[in-house]
Amino acid sequence: MLTPDQLAIASGANATFDNRASEAEQLNAIRRITAGRFCRVVDASAQAAELAVKALVTLGTGEEKYFATVDDWFVSSTQREMREVY
Repeated sequence: MLTPDQLAIASGANATFDNRASEAEQLNAIRRITAGRFCRVVDASAQAAELAVKALVTLGTGEEKYFATVDDWFVSSTQREMREVY
């Protein structure tokens, strides 16, 4: 039986990280995995919007940044830094 990480990799993911780790550990993992080469983030879980925005704003290197979430309660204070898609 595959672990969740192994299943994600087998399903096409390039890498995984522990979403229960501290915020700093998660951001370090995202930095290590992506080297900042991203400008779009989708929070499909409605549980990671704050961290996703922080990663996008602080680590993403794209000129224009896009963020989407299924969390209809989430309010971002970073509207000047990226485009939000609802």
